[in-house]
Parts: sequence; C-alpha cells; structure tokens
Amino acid sequence: MTQHLHFRWLLFFAALLFILAVLPATNVPVTEAAVDIYPRSNPLSGDEIAIHEGARLYFKWCVQCHGGKADGKGVRFIVGADLT
Repeated sequence: MTQHLHFRWLLFFAALLFILAVLPATNVPVTEAAVDIYPRSNPLSGDEIAIHEGARLYFKWCVQCHGGKADGKGVRFIVGADLT
C-alpha cells in the first residue's frame, strides 16, 4: 500500500513539474505582427460566386435559428443571435 502511495505522489509531482515547465511557453504576448496575419477586409468581397455560395450555406444551416434577415428571429423555438 505504501508503495502505491509513493507512486501516486511521484506521478503527481512529475505532472506538476511538466505543467510548470510548459506553462511559460504558453504565455506568449500578442504583438501587432501576430494580429496582422489575418486580412482586415474580406478577400471575397464582391465575388458573386462566393456571395451565392455563402447565401446557399446560410439558408441551409443558419436560417432556422438566425432567421432570413439574420436578426435572430428564426423559425425554430431556439432564439438565435442577431447577426445584423
């Protein structure tokens, strides 16, 4: 029984040591360079094919909750978020 207890404490401290070793690597500050990776405008803006495909997908998967005008007044009992 004491051998089992020693093993549990050893496992606990090994896990704690691992977490403390990895934790500083996850604390990376967000810089302006990291924010600029993503485009600030929609690269598909004005693309008629993308607009048609987006509307098709919206009316297939989203309209039930968010409504036809994306105002959150869908046809289901669930009230969706207002996306306007």
